Amino acid sequence: MIVPNGQYKLNEESERDIDENVPEEEGKDTPMPTTAEAASVGVWVHFNASILDNCKTLHNDPPEEAPEGFEGEYDIELAKKEIE
Repeated sequence: MIVPNGQYKLNEESERDIDENVPEEEGKDTPMPTTAEAASVGVWVHFNASILDNCKTLHNDPPEEAPEGFEGEYDIELAKKEIE
């Protein structure tokens, strides 16, 4: 699915969530492209998540605790980076 660029934005708290881009001023709507602008490819962006090489749209989260047989200090953030 494609949507006009700027209509949605990434959630600041989560890298995986998308929020509607609501103008800070009340009563204003997100500007929509005119008919002439809509003919340009640069106005549109993909809304749905991209498909990864493993045929999924999200990476699996690593386990909260170190796997059995793991030696050393377990860092969950490092484990996430390795999965990605």
